Amino acid sequence: MSEWIKVEDKMPDDEQNVLFTNSKLRGLPSTGWYEKDLGFFMHNNFLNALVIVTHWMPLPETPCE
Repeated sequence: MSEWIKVEDKMPDDEQNVLFTNSKLRGLPSTGWYEKDLGFFMHNNFLNALVIVTHWMPLPETPCE
């Protein structure tokens, strides 16, 4: 499993799906992606939700079977 990465240290690749902590949801982990051109994270579950990310990590590989 990957370690949490601070957004101050590194941002994900453009449109990379990640797990992140959203301070607007009391730090609960969520999934989404990073939009480099826009400069912010998009949330998979809440359309137009305000997402303030402090940490993120890559998603694990999907199972092959």
